[in-house]
Amino acid sequence: SYDKLFVITDYDHVFKSEWINEKVICINHSNQIKRQGYKHYLNFARFKESIFDYINPCYKLNSFQNKIHNTTVNVIGGGYGLNFSIIKRLHSINKIKLNMFVRNTEQINTEDISILDKNKFDIHFKVSIDTTEMINELNNSSYIFINYNDNHDLNTGNSCSGSLPLALSTLCKPIMTKTSNKYLKIENALEFDIDSDE
Repeated sequence: SYDKLFVITDYDHVFKSEWINEKVICINHSNQIKRQGYKHYLNFARFKESIFDYINPCYKLNSFQNKIHNTTVNVIGGGYGLNFSIIKRLHSINKIKLNMFVRNTEQINTEDISILDKNKFDIHFKVSIDTTEMINELNNSSYIFINYNDNHDLNTGNSCSGSLPLALSTLCKPIMTKTSNKYLKIENALEFDIDSDE
């Protein structure tokens, strides 16, 4: 009875093949089709070398009037690992509050964290917090670090982090690689060169 049915991730292998018809649209999270057979695909972002239309999912979770501006940078996830050599390149004339959202403490390697200068960073780990608390933190922050590890697909525009829609929805400025933003085309992004030490 629905006009359209969205399968919100192309990684969903529970959605049965017999349910696929003209009304079903599969959301792609990269430029590669993970599951064949859908009649309609829609990309999660503008991907490198993709023939499909795209949309940047965005929700009104904040307003310009209520947005707090500061030097708080958020790193969300870490499932692919946190590269502290990339993260330590952040720079500000003021001390940077660094919120690192992770699901569990196993994602935190204390040896790697030690390369971060404690005079430059005020580090806060947010372990397994609920979505409402995370959105509140983001609404009181200015930046979300999108490309914080060595994931080639994320860093070159072949796929996109779920942090990008959170940045757009909470009015945080995304910090991302030039090579990914070449395709994603986020106008207010702070870009950096992944192959540089600057």
